[in-house]
Amino acid sequence: MMNLTKLIFFLMLMFSTLFSISTNSWINCWMGMELNLFSFITLIFNQNLFNLESTIKYFIIQAITSMFMLVSIMLYTQNMFEFNLMLLNLSLFMKLNSSPFHYWGVNLIQGLTWQNLTIFLTWQKIIPLILIFYNFNMMMMIIFIIMNSLFGSIEGLNQTNLKKIILFSSINHMSWMLMIFFLNENLWLGYFMIYSMILMIIIIYNYMLNNIKITQLYSIKMNTLNNFFMMMNLLSLGGLPPFLGFIPKWITINLMVMNNFYFLSFMMVMCSLLTLFFYLRLFYSSTFLLSFKIKWIMTMNLKNFFILNTLSFISMTSLILSCML
Repeated sequence: MMNLTKLIFFLMLMFSTLFSISTNSWINCWMGMELNLFSFITLIFNQNLFNLESTIKYFIIQAITSMFMLVSIMLYTQNMFEFNLMLLNLSLFMKLNSSPFHYWGVNLIQGLTWQNLTIFLTWQKIIPLILIFYNFNMMMMIIFIIMNSLFGSIEGLNQTNLKKIILFSSINHMSWMLMIFFLNENLWLGYFMIYSMILMIIIIYNYMLNNIKITQLYSIKMNTLNNFFMMMNLLSLGGLPPFLGFIPKWITINLMVMNNFYFLSFMMVMCSLLTLFFYLRLFYSSTFLLSFKIKWIMTMNLKNFFILNTLSFISMTSLILSCML
């Protein structure tokens, strides 16, 4: 019965997202987002102290942003277009967990399971992203792109919690998504699908190994093939060439240079290198240090990793594709 209930609310979550992005009325968009909020809260709720705290935090933040969004919709009839546009965009960026409004997300993810974290970092970003570009403001967009790129890369350097590392990497990826959405909407869809696939594979690996901290990587011994595929996906998410995660960033850089965004492209590349650094820390921890034959290291039975390794092999196709490009 519990699984059936979660399935119903999961389908409701999907339907509310499709409803919000396909309607032509702001009130309907707001109603779809409220239905999405109700569905996601039901999915993440559990009889656990940390989970209950995360549920309450998520509800309060989403309720406040929904109130701001509803007020901005009502101001459309009051000849206050500039203030209304700013208020609506700020509420959507807060829902998106974008910098500098990302601190509620940092506290929230502590009580989320790996499955719910996947939904929070992928599917829950679709509605705010698309609604932001319904009322586009160039200056505000550049400001938020810069802040996402800087905060997502710098604040992730001193983190030891794997969930927080993935969250700050997601904030950095948000700057690339905003930029490529501005340049080409169709390419944004490809970027989002590649990012979601790689992130999902990494999260499933950590879920099966029950990893929370970087230090736990020292106490798990995987065979060479599984370790190779996991590290390859980490480097791909960081955007290291010639892996699959580098190709959408490469396309974004080319479009930015063609549109004369030289300084912005340079800054985003430098910040992306910082995010690659804390993925290289994970690569060093679970590859080089585990090459020593330490007796107390726990050996995992990873027969169930066959499907994950098959999905991870998709990243290798970018080696051929990048050479062709």
